[in-house]
Amino acid sequence: MISKVIAPGKSFNRLCQYLFKSESNSHVIDAQGVRDYNHKLMAADFEYQRSLNPGLKSPVMHMILSYYPGEIISDEK
Repeated sequence: MISKVIAPGKSFNRLCQYLFKSESNSHVIDAQGVRDYNHKLMAADFEYQRSLNPGLKSPVMHMILSYYPGEIISDEK
């Protein structure tokens, strides 16, 4: 598996909108504490959780996990 960390951001709405844009290439495997069926609701849930820590300057982290060619891993794993 190959990982890539994207520079920290400040907008949950933009990130969630980007992630939901291409549903054929990505999907939510597990979600706790956020509504995973709508990008606006998910962003609002993240924003609420961020409001619990007002001193946080860069609350958004985007990390990409890619499989090696031919590598198949189940969602459960």
